[in-house]
Formats: sequence, C-alpha cells, structure tokens
Amino acid sequence: MEKRIAYIVSIEGYTMTLRFRNGETRVINFLDFWKSNSEKENKLVKPIATDIVAFHQVDLVDGVLTWNNVEIHSVDYDGNEVVYPLDYDPLVIYEFSIACL
Repeated sequence: MEKRIAYIVSIEGYTMTLRFRNGETRVINFLDFWKSNSEKENKLVKPIATDIVAFHQVDLVDGVLTWNNVEIHSVDYDGNEVVYPLDYDPLVIYEFSIACL
C-alpha cells in the first residue's frame, strides 16, 4: 500500500495534517515525534525544533517531507563529504501519525 504523502493539508505550530496517496488524512505532532528520537537525531532537528519559522519551511519532495534549510553532513563510500537535507521516510511519518476521523 502506498504510504507517500500526496500533500500537506495544514501546519499549525508543530502539528501537520497530511494527506497520503492511499487516501488517508493523518495528523502528526512533531514535538511528540522528536521525543522518541535519539539524542543524536535531536541534535540534527534542533534548527527546526527551536524555530517555528524554519519548521514551516518544509517542502514535499516526491512524497517525502524535506527541510532544505537543515543540512545533514555525512561521508559517502569514497570518503567524500556529502551534504543533504533533513527528510523523513513517509512510512515512519505514517506509522507515528494518527488517522483523522
């Protein structure tokens, strides 16, 4: 079953209402979601967790919530530094979110 996000219905504070491609509308509170993260993950999201304006700058890229304003630095298989935006697997978002009635 398709779990990608079709579009963002609304954003209020740190709560998003999302319409998934399977037809479901679901709600996720990111403050609660981040509480389940590891300390390392929480450091990565700090720029959007502490700045509501930055949080609201989310984009939907191929059905994935993506924050281009948060840079994740890593190293590829060849040892080269790579930078990519913060994003979340839509299946994880789906599983943590709550269905709207």
